[in-house]
This record gives sequence, C-alpha cells and structure tokens, in this order.
Amino acid sequence: MQGANNYTGSTSVLFGSLIVAADAPFNAPGALGRATSNVIVGADSATFAVVGGGSAQLLIDGNFTIGRNVTLANGTFDKTLGAQNAPTGATFSGAVDLGTSTSVHLKATSATDKVTFSGGLSNGAAGGTVAIDGLGTISFAGAGKAYAYANATNISSGTLRIESGASFTGNGDVTVASGAQLIVHGSLSGSGALAINGGTVGGSGTINRPFTLDTGDVLSPGNGLGTLNTGVETWAGGGRLRLEIGSVTGGGGTGWDLVNVTGALSLTASSGSKFTLELDSLTSGGASGLLGNFNPNANYSWTFLTAGSVTGFNASAFTVDTSGFQNAFNGSFSVGLTGDGQGLTVNYLAVPEPSAALLALGGAALLFRRRRP
Repeated sequence: MQGANNYTGSTSVLFGSLIVAADAPFNAPGALGRATSNVIVGADSATFAVVGGGSAQLLIDGNFTIGRNVTLANGTFDKTLGAQNAPTGATFSGAVDLGTSTSVHLKATSATDKVTFSGGLSNGAAGGTVAIDGLGTISFAGAGKAYAYANATNISSGTLRIESGASFTGNGDVTVASGAQLIVHGSLSGSGALAINGGTVGGSGTINRPFTLDTGDVLSPGNGLGTLNTGVETWAGGGRLRLEIGSVTGGGGTGWDLVNVTGALSLTASSGSKFTLELDSLTSGGASGLLGNFNPNANYSWTFLTAGSVTGFNASAFTVDTSGFQNAFNGSFSVGLTGDGQGLTVNYLAVPEPSAALLALGGAALLFRRRRP
C-alpha cells in the first residue's frame, strides 16, 4: 500500500504479506489510512486452527515510517515485522504489543537494511521466541522506551542494537548465534540468560546479565572508542576481546576501549586453550590506521579492564593478536594484572635500540676490566 489514503477503518493482516511503500502516520492520511486504531498482524491460532492458519507479515518497502501502534494476534502462527530496501532506515514508531504470540520475527531483509522500533515492545509469551533473522540491523530505540516482552530473543543473523536511552528488561533468554551481533548502547537487564554462541556482543552501554566468552565468541566494547559496563563475566579458552586504541595517553574509555565489570571476572582459559586479545589501532579521526602518538621505542601499559575482582589470572593463558595494530613495532605485547589485582592491562615492552644496548654492554666490559686485580 502507498499514497495518502483517507479511510478511517482498521487495518488487519490475517495471513500473507502487506507491503507498505509510503509513510503511515497516526491519525493523518497515509498508506494505512487516516486512523488511530492499532494495526493487527496475524490471526489468533485458537480461532483459526480449524482452517489451518498461516503466517502473516507487515513489511515496509523503503525508508518510511509506520506511526500506528501494532498488535500481534495471540497464538502460534508466525508474525513478521520488518523492512526491505531501507538503507537509511525504516521505522515502526508506535508501540508494538506482542499479545501472547509465541513466534515473532523482526527482519531487516538485506545486509544494508535498517529497521528501528522506537515505541517499545511489550507482553509476549514465556516459552515463545522473538527471532532476529534478517541480514541487516534491527534497533530498539526511543529515550525511556522499554522492551520488556516475555519471549526469548534469538539473534540468528544480522544485528540487534539497543540504542542509547532504550532499555531491554524482558526475562527471556537472549542468544547470539555465530556471525550475529548484539550491540548495547542503552541497557540490557532482566533475569534471563545471555548466551553467546559464536557471535559478537559489544557497545557502550550496560549489560546486567552474566555471560561467558568461549570458542568463537567476541566481546567488542565501545562505540568507536568507549566503555562497556557489565556484570559478571567468564573468559574461557577460544574467546576474544576486540580492543581499539586511538591514543597512548587518553585513558581507558577515551584513548582506548574499556570493559568495566561491576562484579567478578573469572578467567578459565589456560596455556593450552588461550583467550585472545585483539589489538586494533585507530587514527586520531577514529578510522582504522596508524596510532599517531605511538613510539615503538617506549614502554606502555594500558588498563583495558576493571572489575570487582579478577580470579584465575595466568599470563600464559593470553595471546595478543596484533594483525590489526598497524604501527611498526620492535617489542612485544602481553597481558598483565593491575597492581591491585582488580584489572587487566595490555603491556608493550620495547626492545632497546642497538646503540643503547651496545653502550650498556661496553660500559659493563669496562667496569669488569677495571675490577680485575
């Protein structure tokens, strides 16, 4: 549907697909009429079970906005909200009520598509799922807006972003599959588990669910450079932290990324099954490139993690991946424990310049000759 339609009746998508190719404002002419009623998506599976039922979807085609509130029908039939052909962003700005729907899909179809939900999501069904299964980006946004549905959230592909000011407080489990991303610039809380199954978790907000990083899992703090606040974390063999650094003197959270763990960090990696620190250099403008004030002949120590406590530290259980550090260097990088035992540092130890080394050696030889009887 498109154009400035003026009908005032309700709009329902029982089965099949409704494609909206123009703005659909609240109580003003638009693709879905000049109405204030909720748009209904799906059919109640209890009511339509006798006829077999089927899936229903409401898709935005282009960078348009649906301003009406949306209600999903109860039951087990699949319901999809999403967009296609929306590289600068399609938006559902009204509140979305999941009812007791057990199978919900939020989809940004292609890798370049972006879909923003800015009115909050509520209700849902414990034991049901909200699947993020397109290739693009789904954003939960809106200052003060809550995303408090009961369904588990399965990010099977693409990216789910919780934007600054938005809060995810539902109690369903959140799972991040291999190749998928969960980026938290707002807050993620609730009592459900956070399982990272080969995906990436990052951002500059707050994650108040415990999680473990193991084989294939990536933690990527910051928004550019920044600080990610978390609760309890466990780092096991095969996990990875992506650490960006844009200044050797700027401090954690501004010069380089920082992870602030308000609880305990448990380290279970070992020398036989290492945890990887990926070190990536940035230019002063924040792009990947040369770190402007790095001196390869100086020593550095950058605190990249602070915690209530750190247990199980073993320097040999870490490996530092410098493939993304684009400055030339002659020394070595390692991971260390802060002096108070409540943080981690990445340390650079330079190799002395040949002239200095020879001077020291010559001085030692002269002293030795002078001391001979």
